[in-house]
Amino acid sequence: MSRKHLDLSQELLKCYLIYDPDTGVFTRKVSINNNCRRGDVAGTISRGYVTIAIEGVRYRAHRLAWLYMHGELPNSEIDHVNRNRQDNRISNLRLCTGNENAVNRSMRSDNSSGYRGVSFYKALGKWSASARINKQTYHIGYYSTPLEASKAYHNFIKEKHGEFYVSLEEEQNTLRRMDESNER
Repeated sequence: MSRKHLDLSQELLKCYLIYDPDTGVFTRKVSINNNCRRGDVAGTISRGYVTIAIEGVRYRAHRLAWLYMHGELPNSEIDHVNRNRQDNRISNLRLCTGNENAVNRSMRSDNSSGYRGVSFYKALGKWSASARINKQTYHIGYYSTPLEASKAYHNFIKEKHGEFYVSLEEEQNTLRRMDESNER
């Protein structure tokens, strides 16, 4: 982390930007150049996140939102409750550990089973459920169908992670929405 990251204060942030906690949108308070004028929506999209440059240093907007509203940049991670990296409403942000944030991530694009935490184990001809928590892998069991394995995975994760747990139904709805947007 560069020195400038550590020096960014709520006061300095409020000199450059106005934040709307209900929409999660930052607007420029001052013109910086011809491309960044007063009143413009601030930020660009990088790896799915809104990023905003202040004095030549790029920050993720969700971290700036936290600083703007709470007066400090946290040492911990900030989770987007609804898993939408561009939704920076303060009500959609919460502090979390790396493990809690990982639980709330969307399913990986290279997942071939269609279920989180589920893979096919060829040697037994069964579906395996496993979870990784605090850099430790937990084998949950082998199952006849991927849905059975997924249910076991979700029961395990719900027990371990409470509020950060993403239900099977939520995950399937997210996948459906992703499929629909890819078809457009």
